[in-house]
Amino acid sequence: MLQCYANVKDMQLAYRIDAALNTGNNIQLLGDGYKEGLYYTHFLRLLCMFEQIDTIMEQYERVTPHAYTPTFTALDDLLQAIDLNDGYKYLPQIWSDLVLFEYARREDLVEHLLTIMAKKKQDQQLQDLFMQIAANVKEKFDEDAKNARLMRPLVLTGRMIGALVLINLNGGDFNKAWEFFDIYLKNKNQINGLPSEVSLVSLCEQCLEAQNVNKCLDTLTAMSDFAYPKLDEMAEKVTAKLSLTQEQRFALYCH
Repeated sequence: MLQCYANVKDMQLAYRIDAALNTGNNIQLLGDGYKEGLYYTHFLRLLCMFEQIDTIMEQYERVTPHAYTPTFTALDDLLQAIDLNDGYKYLPQIWSDLVLFEYARREDLVEHLLTIMAKKKQDQQLQDLFMQIAANVKEKFDEDAKNARLMRPLVLTGRMIGALVLINLNGGDFNKAWEFFDIYLKNKNQINGLPSEVSLVSLCEQCLEAQNVNKCLDTLTAMSDFAYPKLDEMAEKVTAKLSLTQEQRFALYCH
């Protein structure tokens, strides 16, 4: 299967090999669990290159978790395939597997997952699941922050925070969205990366709708710190729609 993935890249040949391997006791030809894991990793990564997402997930579910513990690279490829094929409905399952296989503290995988979740608003049932995952991420972050003995605690990046903001805004929960942005405000000197411009613009729009001047200024300050292009446009909206004190106007335009 390694040759199929690395050199030949022939999906039909891979299916024939897999069918032969799963006939009778042929699976024993793989040897130990390590070699079996390598086999399924290459098979899954090949599937992610060529197949539609429903087919990929059917094969993934066939072997996971009873026969195969997915590797980091296989899960990353799977997330990319989900992203490319609009397979948003599978994201809650992938989060469950990240938790099951103890990848839920790998910020690179979690960031990839959350970034896909934040791309668009889903139907309310799926969006509610996304929001629950966002809440689970915050729970893990809060728990890890209290445990100094953890070798690898969950770390929130700026990009993750932006995605978490959008997930909650898409679900209609401004307060939860602001909780995540507040984590950034309180820890920005320790956080790597930036919340996306679209997350800050969306958050500022909601602050504007709620006529919350101070929160508008907080989001605009962050946009200014990152030199985001839409800063001036959003500042003009805030000025036009809200009554600002002289001090607030000064704070707005000194950016």
